[in-house]
Amino acid sequence: MANIQEMQNKMTIFYSQNTGKIKNIMTGIQNMEVFGEDKEDYNYEFLVLDYDSFVINNYNNFIVENGKIKLINSSISKYI
Repeated sequence: MANIQEMQNKMTIFYSQNTGKIKNIMTGIQNMEVFGEDKEDYNYEFLVLDYDSFVINNYNNFIVENGKIKLINSSISKYI
């Protein structure tokens, strides 16, 4: 189980395996168990990253490619 600092400093991104589209972001370190008995209904992958409020507030502008987040149609180097 994650400690308090990890829960405050990390975020978990759940995304489509097929499209890379972000479906959900939760603070802290999570896994598919967060969906309980429905976890098998979701065909998602997840990625744990350092907390980033820009990503959380603009998640529709990102996709996940090769295990990394990528800002769509942008040249901001941090997210390429």
